[in-house]
Amino acid sequence: MSYTANLRRQHDESIFRIKEIFTYLIPEYLKANAQQVRNLLSTFIGKANIHRATEDEYLYPKLLKHESPELRNLAQKYYDGFISSKDVLGNYSTKWAAFSKIKENPNEFIDDTKMVLTKILDRIDKENNELFTLVDKLM
Repeated sequence: MSYTANLRRQHDESIFRIKEIFTYLIPEYLKANAQQVRNLLSTFIGKANIHRATEDEYLYPKLLKHESPELRNLAQKYYDGFISSKDVLGNYSTKWAAFSKIKENPNEFIDDTKMVLTKILDRIDKENNELFTLVDKLM
């Protein structure tokens, strides 16, 4: 099993959840089912927080001390982005914590959700294909 197998599995689950959330980003649907969508979002955000905590506690400390300068530098780049992404997801989650806000502002919710979740998808893709590939090669 590769060093990053569990993290990649978590990424796959996140991609699945994000795609599921995207299917519900229709104003009329959100007006009628805002609580269901907020529940899906809460589940996703909870799992994303656990994933981030795992990376923060176990992955990045090892990578930032690795003997390979290439891996250390790449890990630092990702870690710096990781710190700012925590704020983005946290602010988003706080803004849309009440399903009534989603119901009242479906178009704004859709725009915010697409922006945040697309950034997460982009990060997952880059981690999987750049950082984790190097990690699996060197560890």
